[in-house]
Amino acid sequence: MKLRIIFPSVVLAFLIIIIILSLGYSYEAKLFPLLICVPVAVLLVGQILREVRAKVKEEAVPGEKKIATKGALAKALAPPAWIAGLLLSLYLLGYLVGTPLFTLLYLKLHGEKWLLTVIVVLAIIAVVYGGFTLGLKIPLYKGLLFS
Repeated sequence: MKLRIIFPSVVLAFLIIIIILSLGYSYEAKLFPLLICVPVAVLLVGQILREVRAKVKEEAVPGEKKIATKGALAKALAPPAWIAGLLLSLYLLGYLVGTPLFTLLYLKLHGEKWLLTVIVVLAIIAVVYGGFTLGLKIPLYKGLLFS
């Protein structure tokens, strides 16, 4: 459990250093690190708070021990499978199609409501297309199927 709080905290500290250092750059140079680091830092703060709340709740119920389930291997292999799926979708469909499609599938298969799913997917499209293609003028990989 400690690692679930320590690792995001170390990454957050690293991101804060990057954000502070990038503030001294010119507008064009600081746009890319801020576009990436600030949202990731906000998400990390949320994850740390969630883990701290879970730790407090776990300590409030003493005596209960977690029992390993039969699906422990499947649970352990799920994140690498999702990452492989993301990489495959990026390779085949490119960033503009693969990232939103992957996010849509991931959120719906994990039981999120449609409203939240659509909002998150639209936000990702805005960041990927608006931030990188229009804002930074970075040509993104179009994918094997669209090249």
